[in-house]
Amino acid sequence: MKQNVQCLSWEKSEHLQIIELHRHDLDQILSQGRRQLSSQCDGETSLKINEIRHRIQQQWTNVEQRRQFNSSYVHLLDRRLDELEGRWYRIQREIFTSDIESLFDKTNDFQQRLQQLDNEITRLYERAQKLGNHLPPIVPKKINTQYSVIKNQYLELYYLNELIEIINQIQIDYKSQQLTDENEINN
Repeated sequence: MKQNVQCLSWEKSEHLQIIELHRHDLDQILSQGRRQLSSQCDGETSLKINEIRHRIQQQWTNVEQRRQFNSSYVHLLDRRLDELEGRWYRIQREIFTSDIESLFDKTNDFQQRLQQLDNEITRLYERAQKLGNHLPPIVPKKINTQYSVIKNQYLELYYLNELIEIINQIQIDYKSQQLTDENEINN
């Protein structure tokens, strides 16, 4: 949007420069023509020429006033657009920061749960070892098998947690790079 405003501003500026050149040419023609016509025409024609010249000057004054107003208005719009962009980036940073904090909280919570599971598994394994000394030989084998299954599931969860952390870090890096790129483009 800012580029459109700048493009329109540039086009208006170019248009006004062309009008200024035409006005300058017209002023020259009028001054030369007035000198030539004053010797060739009567007072009534001379008055009409002066009236036309006066109207042209009034029109040019109106054009200048509009140009100044348009220039001020474009400047005001440009400043307002900068403010809106600043607010948008601030909101995006706040959302991004909130998302990152939420992901870190979830990751910490998940790690705490994994640690609790690890402690529970270790405690159950030690208890199974103690029970194994008092039970027939087949029971410890079943307990060891169950422990192995639980331990493998735990390792898979632990590996999954590491993948989640890597993915979170990649997302953080990617969003950070996007914001940096957008800031560079807009500045």
